[in-house]
Amino acid sequence: MGARRRREAARAATGRPATAGSRAAPGPRDGVLALQRAAGNRAVSGLVLARRTLLMKVGSSGPEVLELQMDLNALDDVETALELDGEFGQQTAKALREFKSSRAPLTPDAIVDAATREAITMALDAPQDPRKLAAKVFSLGAAAYGRKDYAHAFDYFRRAGELSDEPDIVFDQAQSLRMLGGRRKEAIALYEQYVERGTNGPRLVDALDFIGELSGPASTGDAAKDAETAKALHEKGKETAFGGDYRHALDYFEQASQLADSPATTFDMALMLHAMGGRREEAIAMYHRFLQGRMTGGQLKKALTALDELQDSGPSSDQAGAPARARTAFDKAATAYRKREYGRASDYFGQASSIIENPDLLYNRAQALRKMGGRRDDVMALYERYLASNPQGRHRADAERALRALRQFRAMP
Repeated sequence: MGARRRREAARAATGRPATAGSRAAPGPRDGVLALQRAAGNRAVSGLVLARRTLLMKVGSSGPEVLELQMDLNALDDVETALELDGEFGQQTAKALREFKSSRAPLTPDAIVDAATREAITMALDAPQDPRKLAAKVFSLGAAAYGRKDYAHAFDYFRRAGELSDEPDIVFDQAQSLRMLGGRRKEAIALYEQYVERGTNGPRLVDALDFIGELSGPASTGDAAKDAETAKALHEKGKETAFGGDYRHALDYFEQASQLADSPATTFDMALMLHAMGGRREEAIAMYHRFLQGRMTGGQLKKALTALDELQDSGPSSDQAGAPARARTAFDKAATAYRKREYGRASDYFGQASSIIENPDLLYNRAQALRKMGGRRDDVMALYERYLASNPQGRHRADAERALRALRQFRAMP
């Protein structure tokens, strides 16, 4: 396979949005049909088997490499943890050598042949040590945390915690959400869970401090004083939002709302949920909550415009115009996806789904949320809905592969 075709296969394996109404890329189908007519099904079966036994080595890419990486990550005697990128690089080679070095007569090289595949299959059938697997998943979370990808770090730490009941992993989950922002209540619950485990040391003090920081000021019972404190928190939230940190701005607005629930604060919470992306349903609900209270003309216009961007902007009676509106939303989603604005891409795919029913939109939204991270359960539900609504869909293999990765690691950046 040439370099260009390998890149295309890798892109398909790691996820790009499906183009609405597009045809599948040209492939060897005509050649296979000709072979089938000339030599029968046995020849075709031989061709498929030959493809499955092709060697993989450094430089290979695509779905087969992605599955190899998942297999190696699932083995407790392979210490090297692999990012699931579908690229056979030096890390994948290192992990493969670790596997083969303890399995004579396999040659401890970085080549996957038929004997290696058989050995991996047999190894996967054996019981695995969950604590060793937890250490591998944790290392992936630590790497994500180090590059400030707190959403995927949370996913990995969550999976590590499922495999190993270590209190410190609960603390690390909380840390990831606190650093991510916008998920204040979940972070508080995790810190409280850590404190309840009765672990002593500096992390206990940190956990208590972070609970207080995230909870915000308690009510004094004096409405005037509470309103003044809420105003200060609101201003801090606006300052944070102006700096582009919408998630932590939401945290401040939520704290202000606890003390004094004002229309301005509700409006700004809706704006933050909308701006950060990936929280479409919550943003819609918050805008509707705002519309039920007192509002200014400018805020009303902005709220209605935002709702048009999040929902179907056309009248329900205009069915003829629905495909065009859905296409507009899809194009916006694809643009956001290419810019790696995965939260906004998810919202636009969601808007398109509210206009027309198309299983590919479920798949696309799952892809965007998976890339965004931190939303494993929502992503799995979308992939499962896609498979249920379109069992023979062209993205079936990719969706099933992603589901396997999410069940195994909770993350697939």
